[in-house]
Amino acid sequence: MKRKDLVYRVMAHFPEMRKRDIEALVEAFFEELSQALVQDKRVEIRGFGRFEVHRGKERIFVNPQNRQTYYLPGNKRLVFKVGKDLCERINRPPRAVLDLGTQTFRLALGKFEDGRLRVIERRRVNVRLGEGLESGRITPEAMERGLRALEGFRTYLLELEVQEVKAVGTAVFREAGNVEEFLLRAQELGFAIELVSPEKEAELTLKGVAAGLELDGPFFLADVGGGSTEISLVKDGRKVWSTSLSLGAVRLKERFIKAYPLTREEYRKLRHHIARALSGLSIPQEAGLLVGCGGSASLMASLDLRLTTYLPERLHGHRISLSRMEELTEHLWGLSLARLKRLRGMEPGREDIALPGLLVFQELSRRLGISELIVSEWGLLEGLLLSF
Repeated sequence: MKRKDLVYRVMAHFPEMRKRDIEALVEAFFEELSQALVQDKRVEIRGFGRFEVHRGKERIFVNPQNRQTYYLPGNKRLVFKVGKDLCERINRPPRAVLDLGTQTFRLALGKFEDGRLRVIERRRVNVRLGEGLESGRITPEAMERGLRALEGFRTYLLELEVQEVKAVGTAVFREAGNVEEFLLRAQELGFAIELVSPEKEAELTLKGVAAGLELDGPFFLADVGGGSTEISLVKDGRKVWSTSLSLGAVRLKERFIKAYPLTREEYRKLRHHIARALSGLSIPQEAGLLVGCGGSASLMASLDLRLTTYLPERLHGHRISLSRMEELTEHLWGLSLARLKRLRGMEPGREDIALPGLLVFQELSRRLGISELIVSEWGLLEGLLLSF
């Protein structure tokens, strides 16, 4: 981590502060630390560790050429002694979970500290495994992209000496006719992939969301993926109703979007198809809150906040109004692919599926009569970690 990365991480925790103020605080911290060490003071941060300046032994040097004797003072060196809490956190091996989706393969590492889950690392690769799935099979190109991503994850996990790993496959794995080939090759890489049903996927997602957000009253939970959308009604912490729809961002893109920018008629047909699919929902009761999770929800928040770096702390809990969703979708459909890629907040590899993903959330908000959505960065991965 570089200093600028530290600044962005601190900004995620204090979004109300200006970047230049946080930069000044970080600079002041390191300056104070440096000044104390220059003055031979010990700096201790309880639980983290302490910095000490040690002086080497003095030496006497005799020049063999002129036989003169020289006194050499001992050099100073900086020593860091790790604190007990940090030492325990470093040496406790993390657990790893993988969510292998239609669009994205995601990895999370987590540890339990003081009875609570702490996610220490998140990684994601846009593999587009479901590209061409209309044929009913994973294409050879998509399969190779997915296996390369798994190879990268395996290398990373071996470096960290991670022992406990869970991997699940979602919509594309439930539908592809040649999924056994992918599962076998993944097994050779050391990943035993569990195929989860839409119901199990919704259950794990709810488990993660409930642990990451404190929500009062009943709420709808929507996970818009690449191949499908899972919608649940949650009351008193329990799922009382759920459904799965074939409204994935990748699936919609392949069916309705041939090139960017869209024409007005293409945009109308896409919206009409999503709205018609959602109009048939038989919802047992109302709720005043809608929570969105998954890649499309994260992207929507990132575009709204105009982030240049993926910061889950900034995205988690972000609220976005229905009117703002409409502004974003109205802006996106008229842009070329090159301009979509350059948008602040756009995740590389998602530029061509951003619009259909956002439209699902927009039309779902309309259907439910809810004017605001809360983004949860906690979901399926965190639910898996909590299920160990």
